[in-house]
Amino acid sequence: MVVRDLDAARKLAGKNLPVLQAAKADVIVTDCSSCTAFIKKYPRLFSEDDPRRQAAQSVAVRVRDVSEWLTAEVIPLSKSLQGKRVTFHDPCHASRGQGLVKQPRELLRRMPEAQFVELPEADWCCGGAGSYALSHYDLAMQVLDRKMENLKKTAADVLVTTCPACIVQLSYGVRRHGLKVAVKHLTEVL
Repeated sequence: MVVRDLDAARKLAGKNLPVLQAAKADVIVTDCSSCTAFIKKYPRLFSEDDPRRQAAQSVAVRVRDVSEWLTAEVIPLSKSLQGKRVTFHDPCHASRGQGLVKQPRELLRRMPEAQFVELPEADWCCGGAGSYALSHYDLAMQVLDRKMENLKKTAADVLVTTCPACIVQLSYGVRRHGLKVAVKHLTEVL
């Protein structure tokens, strides 16, 4: 885990921990893969002798990405994808950061009368990478263009992901390429 501003990360985690602990929840679910991945790593922010480390460990073991939580739950599924071809983009913090690859696909395959099609290079970055697209626009657009070419191969009606930053980047790519593909968060279609 590389944190550029460790002091700020500790300070923010220190503010979040009491709030997350006070909820006394069995599970803490987030709908942002980047947030989930970082909260799971909160203990690494604090030294062994820092009293916040124990709180961070208590929270980290209870946090779940929405895709891993929903896969374990019995939920009624929407018919929002009925008759649609759907594909999935793996956010970097979900696939690489947490190993969450099967869960969102399993949920999408369960959708009534939807056709799931695998996106080539689904686990390749979309070029958004948080604010990367702002600071390295030209390179980010090359990465995004490759993602859009792969999206075209799927003939998908809906592109699903679990990262708000990816949704912004992928939505821009769809507009940039003139595609008639809806970009949605997993929770929107479930």
